Amino acid sequence: MGFESYNFELHLVDKLRVHQISCFFSKMDYSIRDNDTLEKAIKYGFIEVQFNQRHVSLRTAKANDADIIVEIFKDIGSLRKFAQIDVFDNQLKRKISPSCIEEVLSNFTRLKEEFQKYYPHVKHPIRCDAVFNNNATVS
Repeated sequence: MGFESYNFELHLVDKLRVHQISCFFSKMDYSIRDNDTLEKAIKYGFIEVQFNQRHVSLRTAKANDADIIVEIFKDIGSLRKFAQIDVFDNQLKRKISPSCIEEVLSNFTRLKEEFQKYYPHVKHPIRCDAVFNNNATVS
């Protein structure tokens, strides 16, 4: 997870297992990409969800449309109805609440514009691993 992506971490406050969260995302139009990654493809781009034993990470490529952040907040809001979670914005370097959407959107837009100064050829929709990989599949 590097320069090409905007990242969030979900910390499970409840004693839920990562597998239960994975099942929840699967019911929300996320499809299995590989053993530890789900993804949701929408017109704004791709939302990728990665799992390990302790936490869940959400990310999207900075080249994707800013409206993808709204979709991420919707999905996090749905998850919050199911489980108690803390959400950390890795770019803002702090815990965020659902009321922070404008700040996150503004930060994503600023970082997207900065990214596009250096990489104007990268267009959305695109997966994070396809940003710097000419051989990766985009859709």
